[in-house]
Amino acid sequence: MPSAPLPARRSAFPRLRRLRRSSLVLLALGLGALAEPAASETVERACPPREGRSSPEPAEWNRQHVLLAASNAAGVGDAALKPGAAVRAVLRRDRAVDFLAKPGKPSRPGQFGGMFRVRIERPGAYRVMLDSKAWLDVLKDGVAVAPIGHGPGPACSRVRKTVDFQLSRGDHLLQLSASPSSTAVILIMPSANLGPDRHGAALAPPDHNTRGDMRR
Repeated sequence: MPSAPLPARRSAFPRLRRLRRSSLVLLALGLGALAEPAASETVERACPPREGRSSPEPAEWNRQHVLLAASNAAGVGDAALKPGAAVRAVLRRDRAVDFLAKPGKPSRPGQFGGMFRVRIERPGAYRVMLDSKAWLDVLKDGVAVAPIGHGPGPACSRVRKTVDFQLSRGDHLLQLSASPSSTAVILIMPSANLGPDRHGAALAPPDHNTRGDMRR
């Protein structure tokens, strides 16, 4: 009598991939948390206690969700940044990222980066805010968008760096590289939505002397 066929077994590979992705996110968040206090303590020592004073960051900065950076152009659809929504991005090792365009600043061993899609519905001036001095490039149709200004964040805030761009309607690619930390807080805001007390220091105008330093 012929034996009954064995029931088909489901592949465990999709589940393993999901577990690996979750482990990567948790590990990077843990490593980023170790590096974050030193930078925060440097700012807080020179500033009054936060109790009893309003936050110098935009309100959106404090509502972060976790997002894993893409390591190649095929993955940017799952790494979408939305204007007005802050993320704590989990970055990749720079050497493992296949950047669409060569970053404007060389990275050193042990630094981090990644790529993100940004969809702009309303063209205009936008500000990219970071909690570190990582290098950033914005591309449109594979071509780098020249920044129109840059500066530090508001005084006594956790925003370390701001870069302004004039962006057209459609999809853009944001490349982050040369980050000393495995995580980065990123917030993109229309410049018109930022009040004068949220702009920080005056922005340096783009010219041939400062263009090379604008995204540092």
